[in-house]
Amino acid sequence: MTDMDMARPKISDVQVSLRLPDATVERAEKLADKMSSVDLYRSFHPSGVSTSVVYRLALQRGIASLEEELNEKKKGR
Repeated sequence: MTDMDMARPKISDVQVSLRLPDATVERAEKLADKMSSVDLYRSFHPSGVSTSVVYRLALQRGIASLEEELNEKKKGR
């Protein structure tokens, strides 16, 4: 799955509400600003990258990283 696929919501997606620390929200906002100047990410939306895109990408990449970590630990028992 590409970043484009992960960042765009689909009709079948489930909406989730999270409480995040202020510092995390600030980091996501800064990332959204930076990503808006990168062609790959600017293609998500002409007006720029939203923090929702940042959260979707971060969550997907984080889950993939945790899955990989747990699979490695399982193999190395």
